[in-house]
Parts: sequence; structure tokens; C-alpha cells
Amino acid sequence: MGNIIGGKVQEYQFKIQKTDKIFDAELKGGNPIPSGTGILVEFSLPFYQTCMTEIIFYEDGGWVLSHDFNPIYGCTDNVACNFNPKANKDDDTCNYPKKYYNCNDNCIAEFDCFEECGGTATLDECDICGGDNSTCSDCAGVANGTNKLDNCGNCDQNISNDCVQDCAGTWGGDLEIDECNICGGDNSTCSDCAGVANGSAFLDDCSICSSGQTNHIANSDKDCFGVCFGKSKLDCAGICDGNTKEDCFGVCDGKSKKDRCGICDGDNTSCDARYIWPTDASKTVTAFFAEERPNRYHAGLDIRTYGKIGNKIFATSDGYIKKITVNTNKYGKAIYFQLDDGNVALYAHLNNFTKEIDNIVRSLQEKNNKYSLHYVFEPNEFRFNKGETIGYAGDTGSLSGPHLHYELRDSTGRPFNPLYEYNIIDNRSPVANNIAFIPL
Repeated sequence: MGNIIGGKVQEYQFKIQKTDKIFDAELKGGNPIPSGTGILVEFSLPFYQTCMTEIIFYEDGGWVLSHDFNPIYGCTDNVACNFNPKANKDDDTCNYPKKYYNCNDNCIAEFDCFEECGGTATLDECDICGGDNSTCSDCAGVANGTNKLDNCGNCDQNISNDCVQDCAGTWGGDLEIDECNICGGDNSTCSDCAGVANGSAFLDDCSICSSGQTNHIANSDKDCFGVCFGKSKLDCAGICDGNTKEDCFGVCDGKSKKDRCGICDGDNTSCDARYIWPTDASKTVTAFFAEERPNRYHAGLDIRTYGKIGNKIFATSDGYIKKITVNTNKYGKAIYFQLDDGNVALYAHLNNFTKEIDNIVRSLQEKNNKYSLHYVFEPNEFRFNKGETIGYAGDTGSLSGPHLHYELRDSTGRPFNPLYEYNIIDNRSPVANNIAFIPL
């Protein structure tokens, strides 16, 4: 309904309530509208009887006067092509235009690329109506793109990474020709014993891979007799398994030796390494090194004590007592003194040892119920500095009269002349009193 623009309901001051669908005018305290006085109400917009279902009037006595319209059949939908504005009863005869068309069958929408009214078909990027760009897409699905598919199925625009065939003809394969010219080979068919392709190494007579890049000289594991891994060597004189050696000056079979100070042919004085005299008894030698004895040679020096027992015996250099022996014959009571330079000093025919060692000797003799003994001490168990007393001279063992027997032995146990260690001034020339010829 439109707005009220006139009519008796306004003139007679009716209370009006109106919505889009209902109009109600009620008299409040005034005079009713006389019959035949004119138009009750006038609206700004026209509306049709089809829009109205009922009109109700009230007389001044309060009675309801109903009014029903006479039915007029027809199409009551105003959007239908055969809409009847006078009809108040729809008879289901409404006709409607096709979608996107009006009642005059004219298209009221846009035409698509198929000339279909209201259609949605468009031209794709390949200029195909309703297409999906597939007719002009590259391998990546890009319409009019420049990507290309190589033989390995890689789709891109970079031709530098296109796969190639390997030596076996496989696209994208990784087989290569090895250094032996074998496709997919591991160089083994032409490798030497060191695994170097086309190398020059070979197995020598001792089955050792040699030459080439091995840094091994062929047959260098043979000894001087030609025995693989043998131990024989040439000495300085060129003799296989010979024992000729160079001395400290590098002279083959030379006699020069380093002293204890490391000086070739030195006298041990440069580092104060000379041995001291082994006793305070005397410096008189009554028997010398290598003197001939029955079935043997004298292995040391005999030093005179002038018949006296108990002279001090000194450590000729720093070291420790390695072992002691006690016998009724031979060396009698003896000390084997291990020197720090590797040599051993032997003192024999002693009367007694130090007090502490004498106690050990008596304890061992009582334990074994035996006078003779041979006892080895732990290294450095009884250690002495050069010049300290380690025992006392006597006349034990097999001898004729008191004296000190003194030997020096090298690290192999081989005796050498003790006089090499001492500067004994001898101004007396030897005198030959007798000459003897002894048949061999």
C-alpha cells in the first residue's frame, strides 16, 4: 500500500494504523461517517483487487458489515507475461519468459562466445571458445609457454641442464668410461697391483707390490743372501752376516770407541766420567788383564793389599749392586756392581760386604742351611754413588794371600782391560829375563 493522501477517515479524525499489508481506521470519540458522503480513503499508489482479501465495515451500532469480492479468475503474478490486474483469484495460468529473456522473447543478458544468451563460455588463452588452454599449453601446463620436455622427462626452459646419454646409451644414466676404456668399469681390468689404472707397479720376488706409485723398491725385502724377509745383512766390509763394524769415526773395523761422555777416543774426562780406583789398599797391580793361566786367561787386575784384610772397596762409578756370590773357592765373596753406563764392575775375594748386605747373607745362609749362595737384587735396591764404600778386601775363595781381584765387563758380559780406564804412569821399561817357546 502507498501512503494515505485523502478521504473521509482523515476528515472525521479516525485513528489510523497502517502497515504494508493491513489498513485499520477506528473512530475515537467523534461522529461516524454518514453514508453516501464520498470516498473513505485515498492512497498514493494504486493497488488491485487481487491484493485485497477482505474489507470490513462497522456500522454505528457496532455491527460488522462484511464485504466479499466477486471472484475474477486469472494470473495474479505481476511478473508473469499474462498478469491480469483485475483478477482476484489465481487460476494457475501464469506464463513466464525463458531465463535471460523478457515476455517479448528478447534477450536481456549478455551473449557468450557461443552467441548463447546469458551463457558463460569464454575464449581461453589459446583463443578457443570454452577451451581449457590445453591446445596451446607447454609441458608445464603454461598456455603459450616456452618450457620443453627433455629425454629424461625434465620440463623447464633451461637447455643447459637437459639430460644426455651415458656411455651405455641411457638417457640421464651415470655410467662413464673408466681408464681402461670400459663403460661402467672400475679400472680393475687394466690396474696394476697397487690398483692404479695402467700403472707400472708389479709384484716382486717377495710378492710385495713394488715400483710404480708404491714407493717400494722391488726385492728390497730380500736380505743379503737373497732370502725374502731374511735377517742377514751386509756388514761394513761387505760380508753377508759378517760382524765387522764401523768405529765411532766411521772407519770399518776401526778400533776407536766413544767414551762415556760421547767423545770418540775420549778419556771420559770431558764430563768427569772416569772410573775411580776401586780400593784404598794400594795402586800396585800384581797380575794384569789377559795374563796366561792354566786353561784360561786372567780376566781382570789383582791389586795388592800388602797382606792386610779389611781395606775399603769403592763404587768406581754411580750404580747399584746387581748380585752377590759367596763360595769357599773361586771368587769367594764377590760383588757384581751394575754401573749406570751399562758396564759391570766385579770385586772378588772380599772379606765382607756392607753391614746391611752381610745381614741378608747370614739370613739366606741360615734359611738354606748352606754357606754358598748366589743372590740377585732388584734394580737400584742397593744403590751407591761413585766413591762410596760397598765392601771390604779379604782373602776368601781360591787364592794365595789377601788381595782384590777387579774386573770390568761390558754390557754383553765380555771382560775388557780395566787399565783402559786409568792413567797409570809407567816409566819402567820391561826387561825380558827368559824366553820360552811352547808348541801349539
